[in-house]
Amino acid sequence: MIYPSHFFGMDGIAHPGDAPEHFIGESMDRFKLITKGSGVVIRPWLQAFAWRTKTYSPQYVEVQIEVAKQRAALDFFSGTPTTIIRSPTRPCRKCRRPRAILPRG
Repeated sequence: MIYPSHFFGMDGIAHPGDAPEHFIGESMDRFKLITKGSGVVIRPWLQAFAWRTKTYSPQYVEVQIEVAKQRAALDFFSGTPTTIIRSPTRPCRKCRRPRAILPRG
């Protein structure tokens, strides 16, 4: 989960919730570095709620999506405290994994 509003006191930014470009970009760069060569598909959870940000709007979410895509995210999730929203995009064919067969109980 990369929720900008949760990065208290990091990188000298007083109001991290109002700096989604910075925190999404930095986090994606770190994920890419850590997972380099592993084949891991990065699908970040993005902030889709107005907690500790004065700039929340549809554009706030759009900025996060754009920055994540620019930094190699092939797909994403966004969330609110009560709802999980799946990306409207479909992952590329090479990113699809066989679905696990889970027991029903």
